[in-house]
Amino acid sequence: MTNKQVGSVNLDSGSDILYYYNKGHPDAVFKYKQICNVLLSVDSWSEKSKNEFFVQFFDSAHRFLQPTELLVERLCNVSWSSIPQPILPQFVILLKEIAVTHVYHTKVIIERFFNVLLPIVDIYVSEVKENENPSDTTPVIIQPSITIEQQILFTNLSREAIVDIIGRLHTAQEAVVEIAFKKFPHYSGPTFKFTEYIKQLILIAESCPDIAQDLWMKIVDHILQIDAIISKSVANNATFDAGDSLFALEEENMTIDSPMRQREIDLTNKLDKTMIIVLSRIAKGKMDLSKIVPGEDFSWLNQLSSVSDSCIFEQLWPAFMEQMLNAHDVQSVSFIWFFACNLEEKYQSFMLKMLWRLICKPVFAPNEWKRAHTAAAFLGGFLARAMYINFKTCTDWLKKMADWCNEYIAKSGLCRNCAGCIQHGTFYAVVQSLLFVFSFRYKEFVENNCIKDIHAWGLSRIVHSHFEPLKYISRVIARGFATISRRLQLVYCCHILDSSVIISSPIEHYLPFSFLQLPITSDVVAPLLRKFQPTDDDADIHVDMMEVDPRKHTVVEQDEDDYGFMDMEDDEVGMDIGQHSNVTTTVAAILSSSPFSIYKARTH
Repeated sequence: MTNKQVGSVNLDSGSDILYYYNKGHPDAVFKYKQICNVLLSVDSWSEKSKNEFFVQFFDSAHRFLQPTELLVERLCNVSWSSIPQPILPQFVILLKEIAVTHVYHTKVIIERFFNVLLPIVDIYVSEVKENENPSDTTPVIIQPSITIEQQILFTNLSREAIVDIIGRLHTAQEAVVEIAFKKFPHYSGPTFKFTEYIKQLILIAESCPDIAQDLWMKIVDHILQIDAIISKSVANNATFDAGDSLFALEEENMTIDSPMRQREIDLTNKLDKTMIIVLSRIAKGKMDLSKIVPGEDFSWLNQLSSVSDSCIFEQLWPAFMEQMLNAHDVQSVSFIWFFACNLEEKYQSFMLKMLWRLICKPVFAPNEWKRAHTAAAFLGGFLARAMYINFKTCTDWLKKMADWCNEYIAKSGLCRNCAGCIQHGTFYAVVQSLLFVFSFRYKEFVENNCIKDIHAWGLSRIVHSHFEPLKYISRVIARGFATISRRLQLVYCCHILDSSVIISSPIEHYLPFSFLQLPITSDVVAPLLRKFQPTDDDADIHVDMMEVDPRKHTVVEQDEDDYGFMDMEDDEVGMDIGQHSNVTTTVAAILSSSPFSIYKARTH
């Protein structure tokens, strides 16, 4: 830029131009507009011209007052690959200083930094290939214009700038969370773009604990969307009925495969890789996942501080309370907290206590009912499925659940017409979890000679109460409990299940940790999951279970001889523990399975 003397005004530098532009000097206004215009063609400049132009602004952040809004916008729009690499850090510092010094520019600059956080996007062009229908399109990938090294440099500079702005300008925290959500890649986009963005958000959350919970909520919100799509696809698969295998044997291969649409395959792969990223962050410093899934890249974890005192469980907790407990029939994301609780015993204790507090909390609105019901389902899921929850802890909680149910029945008095009412949904949810956990771990009760202790729990009173819980909880769970309790001579309740129609239930027949749809994540989580094991005496018992025809809404029993409770030579009946179903479904590893047969019956 040439030196020029305009009257008594010296406009030989960018700083001078901004100074007099803010004062309204006409020559400075003209120069300012010229600068804004030439920035549109910065890509075509020579290296020398770029250096001379940008350097003159590096110490002038204080000059970018509110009237310079257009220039700030143009500077933000400059591609970082167009800026000479030696001066790029100074350019980023300039934008950062402007954002901190002048709050009216803060949001647009933070938005620019988040744009850079996204890896260079592959451009998809619809192209009709030979022997394809015109409606079929195949993505054509155009190679990005920058190198991998440049991409790493850009994302690191951008992330560090965002963290610095948050640290120096606390009022920017809300804007950062808002923009982080706004810039989140859509789930239908490229997998690498989605996963890399999540890594950057995790790194920002690690450096900015004040907004860590908010950022994790944004992450969980987006992966729940993918989980919901995949879970719905599995539930709607006509060849898959998870209710056929509620109790899976330890040695049984529960992987089921069936053709899926390409969209679901892509989403499954995306969710799988995202879950591994989240689990690796949770496991850092406690477990080396690279030994379990050596094919995944964990090098990004080296950017996390090795001396960080942030508690990842605390950061994830609001997402569990606000999003996970209100989610509908999602199967994979819940394993985040299942895995986290395995790392430290205090997490297990905290999780179980908080779930119980939600169950016992009085509810007054439908959304609160939903949360209490789901909390009961999660309590049952943890107690039944988690290998890290020992037998004593399990029995203590089961007794507490049984005592609560008995107290609930006692306080209800002799009220009539209450069976099946949604107001009592929490009671049904607790009973469902109670009976499921007992049935799932009944072998341990037998081995520890605790059957007599169970008689003191009042299960008979619960099952035969005026609430008629066996008619409204999952049919598969009810049938399983009836069969086991008959074998152990605890409660005779098979006759309650002899109903010709399926009754509408006040609760969702949902149990978390039911099956895994993610092949890579299953390598990490499967060893933590308990599978059903019958006692040695019952190992050869074939199942006495019902089939639900969702079209007829009728119950068809495979064995009608259910009235031999006191007959010591009764027919061999028991849990359906040896499924020989030929059904197959993609990428799923059924580990115990919620009663999808009932679910499907209710949705038709």
